Amino acid sequence: MSALAVLFRVVDAGVFALTGLLSYYLRFDDLDLPAAYQAAIFVAGGLAIVVFAAFDVYRVRPGEGMRRELLGIFSGWFGIMVGVVLLMYATKTGASFSRQWFGVWSLLALVALIAVRFVAMGVLRAIHGRGILTRRVAIAGAGTLGQEIARRLSQAPWIGLQAVAFYDDATELQGQVVEGLPVRGDLDRIRNDIRPESYHQVWIALPLRAEERVKHLLEEIAPLNVNVRFVPDIFGFRMLNSSFTEVVGLPVINVTESPLSGIKGAMKWAEDKTLAILILALIWPVMVAVAIGVRASSPGPVIYRQRRGGLDNREIVVWKFRTMTMHDEQADDELPQAKRDDPRVTKFGAFLRRTSLDELPQFINVLMGDMSIVGPRPHPLWLNEFYVDKIPTYFLRSWIKPGITGWAQICGWRGGTEETWKMEMRVAHDLFYIENWSLLFDLYIILMTVFRLRSMEAY
Repeated sequence: MSALAVLFRVVDAGVFALTGLLSYYLRFDDLDLPAAYQAAIFVAGGLAIVVFAAFDVYRVRPGEGMRRELLGIFSGWFGIMVGVVLLMYATKTGASFSRQWFGVWSLLALVALIAVRFVAMGVLRAIHGRGILTRRVAIAGAGTLGQEIARRLSQAPWIGLQAVAFYDDATELQGQVVEGLPVRGDLDRIRNDIRPESYHQVWIALPLRAEERVKHLLEEIAPLNVNVRFVPDIFGFRMLNSSFTEVVGLPVINVTESPLSGIKGAMKWAEDKTLAILILALIWPVMVAVAIGVRASSPGPVIYRQRRGGLDNREIVVWKFRTMTMHDEQADDELPQAKRDDPRVTKFGAFLRRTSLDELPQFINVLMGDMSIVGPRPHPLWLNEFYVDKIPTYFLRSWIKPGITGWAQICGWRGGTEETWKMEMRVAHDLFYIENWSLLFDLYIILMTVFRLRSMEAY
């Protein structure tokens, strides 16, 4: 067990003690805790040491970010507080405690635990950034992947890993300097250099076809008690929400999977339904006025129902206020996209398109479950088929429900896509949104959409 892990165990127990004492003072204006309160705090501190260890919170990962550790802290904190409540119930002492004290204590403990981790991580990264307590890394493979590893490690000194040498079987590379690091010899030499060079880690960066070489290398260096990391040569693949998991005991890399599954999917669903109801409650007078304007501007129905590609490219029917003359709405399987000064668009329809008011009925699509408020814009089915062979990543945008607005739209990639490069830019922005989704990102896009309703690219 590292000294830092021991320190964290002591600090975590102290956090529960100090926040319990502070909460009692805030509630009763007194620091003389009764025996029952002392016992509850003692139990929480003891549980913290055990529960946080079970959630792997004490393994220091400065290069992996804080997300996993924060999730472990939150899960452990919840388990600890539930454990305290169950103990109170089992001992029939619940009536002896102030509910206000317990609630404040719980919240203060969580905030303090998170604050301690952020401070500790900041201090540790500052120390690593000055070259102190860094871990020396040897890279097996000086090819494209190995060079990428060296570059990334050199650009992030705060994670505490310093690449110091390459090893490669290519004779033309041996003795050369690659990415500022010497190539000290072939792969067989690593075993002999681990101790004299004080390597803490060996990163294997060999191509997937070198399976036998990787196996031999592992057999040679694994017994030497050095940390070995294998970096799969998958940088050439288009990754979307990639992750590592285990299935029936087999290690599996999820190169591409749904980015809004589990808790994220539930959060997105709640966001869509809540905001759609609130927005419809606010804009219904505007929708009534627009409907009257559509009816008065030209003969035909008020609502235009378009067949579009939705989640997993399944067909959905998207609602819009009609903006074109009646004869253009009989079948939209291969209708061309609207262009500037398109004769099919009515005068009132042009106004609706410029202001995006024609999209308002799509909040009903959100309530129906076919669309989200924020997401890639739904395209006609024929347009999807047209671009799927031209843009290899095109259908990745259908991993999530289409949206009324999106990151591509507020960044200016709205309107016609007569040229392939325009659609490529739209797809790139859609995939960026999918890979970086968060509630705050959605709210930012919605806010920016309000300020960018008028668009010269909307015909």
